[in-house]
Amino acid sequence: MSLVSRVFISYSHKDKQYLDRLQVFLRPIQREGTIDAWDDTRIKVGEDWRAEIRKALAEARVAVLLVTADFLASDFIATDELPPLLAKAEADGTVILLVIVGHCRFSETKYRSPEVAEELTEVWSRGVS
Repeated sequence: MSLVSRVFISYSHKDKQYLDRLQVFLRPIQREGTIDAWDDTRIKVGEDWRAEIRKALAEARVAVLLVTADFLASDFIATDELPPLLAKAEADGTVILLVIVGHCRFSETKYRSPEVAEELTEVWSRGVS
């Protein structure tokens, strides 16, 4: 019996097209029961959306960040999603996967590490986006 990992997907609503593509990509492994991918489109009308996001963050073992300029500009992501995710990564090993899906200044943020910045520079210099 395999363990199901809750995957929290963080994105800017302005970048929903990237979420849609990621959902298609993840669907086969979600169908197998390996992961339970969660994003805010699962919040039902009338639910306390902040509480639902906090609950999903708390349950996540993996987080996928769909990073764009709009993602980095989001105050909600910067104050309500990233700090708890970073704290979970440090406290219990929650894995954070960065997916740079649009040109942005991620390498200039406080969240980058020298290793990540170097990798991103190599990717952009090869013209991969």
